[in-house]
Amino acid sequence: MHAKRGLSILLVLLLTACSGAQTAAPGPSASAVQSARQEIAGLDAIEQNRSAAENRAMTARAWQRVRPAISDMCAHFETQNCDYKLVWSDEDTPNAYADGESVYMFNGLVKYMENEAQVAQVLAHEAGHNIADHPSKGTRNTVAGALAGAVLGGLLGAAVDSDLAAQGVAVGAAVGGTAGRLSYSKEYEREADYVGAYITARAGYDLGEARGIYRQLGALSGGVRTTSIFDSHPASPDRLAGFDAAAQEIEGGNPWPVLR
Repeated sequence: MHAKRGLSILLVLLLTACSGAQTAAPGPSASAVQSARQEIAGLDAIEQNRSAAENRAMTARAWQRVRPAISDMCAHFETQNCDYKLVWSDEDTPNAYADGESVYMFNGLVKYMENEAQVAQVLAHEAGHNIADHPSKGTRNTVAGALAGAVLGGLLGAAVDSDLAAQGVAVGAAVGGTAGRLSYSKEYEREADYVGAYITARAGYDLGEARGIYRQLGALSGGVRTTSIFDSHPASPDRLAGFDAAAQEIEGGNPWPVLR
């Protein structure tokens, strides 16, 4: 058991050390993050007085409005297969995600949104994942990490004890796959927030209204709720400050996101 635990820790350290963020959406300053942290501190997530049907209708309106801007962004980045579908779920889980072909929105998240601009930013964020091919890249990172972890785990296990070789392969594959999946995830989220801000702005929404979604996510993540929308994401103050940095760029006249 101790050998297995030690092997897992070593694999995490080695695989994490080998991985690095490759995307480069501009990051906010430390002072901006601190200000955002103070803004979010103590906020409570407040469910809006709307029915699930009203939430769905608002999401549909936002989707119709952001679709042309998503198409423009796809053309700018020369993204293929950009005919994304919107999939609605009545589930009460505060979540949204993209799979490369569709954007999924859950009533459990929309019910906390204060306005349509916030809905648009979430839709734009998820479309940004698709445009940047993050779902496929994440899968490739997971597979590559699992393979690397299996090889490394087998070698380390055999070095400790020949009977641990097979166990090392299994542990290494599991830990390596997780490390591979997580190695770029926060950078992907920052990139999707950044691209999403440009999509939201091009769709004609007020970014001052849209930024409130990160306040709401901060309130949600600070509570007892556990949901996949918070797994592997940057902290909400980082995301709010990053969104504000993107908004300043846009308001300064920059027409397209620049991924350095």
